Amino acid sequence: MEPKPMRRLPQFPYTGPYRYSLTFCTERRAPLLRNPGLVDCVCAQILRAATLTGYAVVVYCAMPDHMHLLADGRNSGARLPGFVQRAKQLSGYYGQGLIGRSFWQVGYHERVLRPSEDIRESVRYIVNNPVRAGLAAAPVAYPFIGSGMYSRDELFDYIQVSDGRTRPS
Repeated sequence: MEPKPMRRLPQFPYTGPYRYSLTFCTERRAPLLRNPGLVDCVCAQILRAATLTGYAVVVYCAMPDHMHLLADGRNSGARLPGFVQRAKQLSGYYGQGLIGRSFWQVGYHERVLRPSEDIRESVRYIVNNPVRAGLAAAPVAYPFIGSGMYSRDELFDYIQVSDGRTRPS
């Protein structure tokens, strides 16, 4: 199965303090992300790549055959292509070392969040993926949700609070 060509927004710089909802698919959509040790390894490398490239991962959710991320550019030099390349390279290298086969499909899907969008809605959408897929009755029951910025308790508390709460920075 050939991946679809990546379509990027014309005129958008993909550099700077922007937020992105990202999806990376496993090679041939194989259900590789079911093993807790492998998921921990892959997520650690994605978080490492974020730190190295000026990004923070607000939330991630590893589904069996793909990964959802909400990534936040932390400075004017944060380049999305650089983050994605490093994240997939590091996590793919270590993931492949554990399973002995190619890990990520070529390409990725991204959605640029508008500054006016409430980040909680994007976080809710990501953490509810396992529920929509029938993998868990509630997001808190799914083990492969986390954040590079918050503990799981803080993350789940944040998306359930009233609109008066300050947004993560």
